Amino acid sequence: MLKESISTWRQERDEYFKEGASDIVRTNMMMLFQVSFAITVLTGLLILLTPYIIIGWTPTVQHVLLVPVSAFFCFISMYYKSRPKQSTFVVNFMCLTYIGCIFCFVIAMDTFQLSDMPSSFVPVLLIAIPALFVFRFRIIYMEMIIFEIAYVVVLYDKKTLAMAQNDFFNSVVGLLTSAIVAFIIQRLRAQSYMAQNQYKRLSMTDGLTGIMNKSNSEYVIRQYLECRGTDDNCALLILDVDDFKLVNDTMGHQVGDDILGGMGKILQQTFRSTDTLGRFGGDEFIILMRHIPEEEIVEKKCEKIFSKIRELSKKYDYKLSCSIGISFLKGETASYERVFQIADTALYEAKASGKAKYAMHAVNETYALKGDKPLMLIADDNEINREILKLALQSDYEIVEADTGSRTLEQIGRFQEKLAIVLLDLVMPDGDGYQVLKYMKNRRNIEDIPVVVISADSRSEKDVLQLGAADMIAKPFDAEIVQIRVRNALKSKMHLKKSIMAEEE
Repeated sequence: MLKESISTWRQERDEYFKEGASDIVRTNMMMLFQVSFAITVLTGLLILLTPYIIIGWTPTVQHVLLVPVSAFFCFISMYYKSRPKQSTFVVNFMCLTYIGCIFCFVIAMDTFQLSDMPSSFVPVLLIAIPALFVFRFRIIYMEMIIFEIAYVVVLYDKKTLAMAQNDFFNSVVGLLTSAIVAFIIQRLRAQSYMAQNQYKRLSMTDGLTGIMNKSNSEYVIRQYLECRGTDDNCALLILDVDDFKLVNDTMGHQVGDDILGGMGKILQQTFRSTDTLGRFGGDEFIILMRHIPEEEIVEKKCEKIFSKIRELSKKYDYKLSCSIGISFLKGETASYERVFQIADTALYEAKASGKAKYAMHAVNETYALKGDKPLMLIADDNEINREILKLALQSDYEIVEADTGSRTLEQIGRFQEKLAIVLLDLVMPDGDGYQVLKYMKNRRNIEDIPVVVISADSRSEKDVLQLGAADMIAKPFDAEIVQIRVRNALKSKMHLKKSIMAEEE
């Protein structure tokens, strides 16, 4: 029983000092400030008031010097604790140094001029110090034993034998008592921290999959993207289980929940502890991979996920698969919204191209408009058509191009914040114009970008207008008509925006 209790305590202690390192640093820093401030004030009051309480008492050099020394540590601790990052080594060094200074002053106060009187402060200090500061036993008691030995040496040198023996006994009792008190307080601290940590984990974790929930994973990813350096390549993956509604409908929600739990385990087995894993909602997961030297590593992770899902399929005798959209951030800085949008676009592309696949787009925010002209995307697989449109429109618009459906989605994700209008062909390889319209219609941040469809099939006009297209032009087209239709589409957009703003006011 005792052996189990000791083993449990050691495990709690080690986990506390490992996981709660930053919390311990803050506690010690705050305690150094409070103790040094309290001793500065109390010693000053002692010097001023004691002569009126004890007739004939005068302050010693030790009393006088203790005030500026404590004030110095109070000042530097106040300054250092205001810094955003605090070094464990620096904080521990300051705390242990101050503890050493206090022991030296107290030993001098209790021995040098009180040869026939018992010590007042040493036993109190021995009990208080380990209870106030948070250190591993071997660190704090190594220092305390060193000063206990020094104290005993000074006792037998400066005091009478009887008084030295009395003070020595009191100090040993104080040291043993402090060990018991420190043990109890440290265990309570560890248990309290672990309970808080467990509660924090539960509030941050998705109960079904065992990984972070949406709000916490999004917060962690945002913080990382705001603080990352441009030399730190990273990748954001959005993973979606293919046809998961069909899984629930045919196999039941219980099996569906088991599969989602299995997906959580697959992600935990596949990615590193430094990566961020989150369940974004339903059957959708989000992963942030940090410190990625090259894209091939991300691709290998995707293949590993596909392999593990095939193994999971065997358990349920049901063909499971997933699609993954990836945004790879190299060098540039980028907002969470930008990186997520590009990964989301890539996911849509992966699903549109047949599912059970992954698509990766690079994040590039270094693009800058050359002037104040609005940005237009011309998406057409026919190079001659693109050239005709460019010649007709380049005086009024800055133009980027796409020749496939997937490239169109990539360009929309890349330039969504700058994009003023899209000219879209319906028939393109690797994803057609219908898929682009469907994607844009379901995305709040890009659904307002006007799309003018240019197609040879006039029968599809009703379909494309229902999907949110602003206008449709039949092929072969007249360049001047295109110019007019584009201007009208932009005017309609501006008019709609002003109407919405007026309604909100």
